[in-house]
Amino acid sequence: FSSRKGDRVGGINLAIHSLYLIFVSYKISMMKAVLFAAGLGTRLGEITKQKPKALVEVQHRPMLYRVMDRIRQAGIKDFVVNVHAFADMVEVALDEYVRLYPGVRFRVSGERGFLLEAGGGWQKMASML
Repeated sequence: FSSRKGDRVGGINLAIHSLYLIFVSYKISMMKAVLFAAGLGTRLGEITKQKPKALVEVQHRPMLYRVMDRIRQAGIKDFVVNVHAFADMVEVALDEYVRLYPGVRFRVSGERGFLLEAGGGWQKMASML
């Protein structure tokens, strides 16, 4: 993917990759997916002034949904999602996703007061895995 400054397509690709999808180990033979969706999305500029990076649409579908679709299609239905910027909007979107796809479950690890970055977010989520 391209990462040239000002390259809109490259910025979208970077944003998709920056959701930092990480698969987590088995727990009672159940795999969970961890989605880091707390980022500020500053590289997307004006696009993320009114909505979180995770809800920026690519071909009329939020990036968060696109990532969750792929994971769900692989058979994983349990998600742990960290949130910070526009956290309430992300939670509403997650609720809607669950309504659209029964059987999908999620837990939210909130970072509303202070953005923990990837390592701190991972530590905070550990008890949910």
